Order: sequence, then structure tokens, then C-alpha cells
Amino acid sequence: MTANAPTITQRNDLDFGMDGDTPRYWFGGDAFKTRLFDAMSTLFPEGEKFLFSACAITVTRSPIPCCCRKSRISCGRKARMA
Repeated sequence: MTANAPTITQRNDLDFGMDGDTPRYWFGGDAFKTRLFDAMSTLFPEGEKFLFSACAITVTRSPIPCCCRKSRISCGRKARMA
């Protein structure tokens, strides 16, 4: 480990406020649909990264200054949230 490496703190006793009554197949009792949406949600971070990369490239080529500025602000906000 290097001197500049961040320290990872393990957290114990996490409580997400879930009461435990969520059914195993939460999408109307349908196992396929439940697992499809479970799997699809894992793709969202990569999809968002792709979308904002594409937007950032497009924004720099926009002939409309107002749209360019607003898009840069929006992309910046989303990048900070990711």
C-alpha cells in the first residue's frame, strides 16, 4: 500500500430502512421479469457514463451558445452525482 492510498472504513450495523417484507420475485411474482430488471439496473451506471461522454462531445460542437452552456452545466451536475 502506498502512502497516498485512501483508507477504507468498514461500516457495521447498516440500516437501510427496509422492513424485510419485499417478496423474492418483486415484479408481480414473475421470476423472469424480476431478474431482468435486476440485471438491467446494473447497466445504468455504464449507460449514463456513455450518455454524458457523448453529450460532452456534442456540446462542444453546438452552434447555439445558449444550448451549449446549459448542456455543460447539466453534464457537470450529473458527473458530480456519479
